This record gives sequence, structure tokens and C-alpha cells, in this order.
Amino acid sequence: LAHLRRLKFMNFVYNNFSGGVPSSWGVLPELQVLDLGNNGFTGAIPTSISNLSKLEYLSLSYNFLQGNIPKYIGNLQNLMTLDMRDNQLTGSLPLTIFNISSLQIISISYNGISGTLPTDICSRLQKLEGLYLSVNELYGQNHRVYMYAQSFKLWRWPTTNSVDPYQERLGT
Repeated sequence: LAHLRRLKFMNFVYNNFSGGVPSSWGVLPELQVLDLGNNGFTGAIPTSISNLSKLEYLSLSYNFLQGNIPKYIGNLQNLMTLDMRDNQLTGSLPLTIFNISSLQIISISYNGISGTLPTDICSRLQKLEGLYLSVNELYGQNHRVYMYAQSFKLWRWPTTNSVDPYQERLGT
């Protein structure tokens, strides 16, 4: 696949892939969509993903990825959707994510993410429509974030008892 330099879309949902996410996929300069959801990927998110400068949609959801969400995700300045829900990710949410002004959806529900959120999320991410944080270990003065979330179409606050955010979106 690394030789397909003009490739724009990779959708490998529900393919029973296992092992690490191949780092060679990070050398596809035209890639706009990378959807690896619902597989069996394990290990850390490869650093090569930061090379995908045209990426608009990244879904690594429903895998078994571990470790921190890397800071370099903030290099993906065209990213509109970041979906990393339902993995085994830990550590704090890197602040670099909140510098991606094009982000419309952030979904990190069902992980072990800890720490606090910046109180200026809404002023930094003015296009943000969906923020899914359920079932993590976030804490702090996040109520300030909620006060400015009037433009959000969808909102999921961290809880231990919540439904899948996409079920809510689809009204199911």
C-alpha cells in the first residue's frame, strides 16, 4: 500500500486485522481518510501518522490500542474527525489536539484517559460539534467548558454509565 502515493481513502473497518498499525501507511501523502475501526490492532499509535498532512478523518475506534494519545496528532491540521473511542488508551489528552482548528468531532470515550480539559476548548475549536469523553478518568473544572458548549450539536460528559455517542447521534 505504501506505493499507492495518490491514495486518498483507506477504509479497513471490520477486517479482523491484528498486530500493530503498520507504520508504512504513514507515507501516503494524499491520504484524507483513514478508518481502521473495529479490528484487532494492538500496541501504540505509530508516529508515522503525523506525516499524513492531508488527513481529514482518522478513526482508530474499537481496537486494542494502548499507551498515550501522542502529541504529534496535533500536527494533523486538516483533521475534522478524531475517533479513538473504545481502546485501551491511557495518560492525559495532549493539548496539541486543541490546536487543530478544523476539528468538528473528538471521540475518545471508553478509554483510560485522565487529567483535565482546557477551559478554552470552545474558543480554540470553534468548529467543534461533538465532544465525546464518556467513561474516562477526566476531572477538574470542566464545568466551564460546558458553559461555552452552546453550539455543540452533541455533547457527552465523562460518566461511567453512558450510551454510545453515535447511537445518540443517529437517534437509536
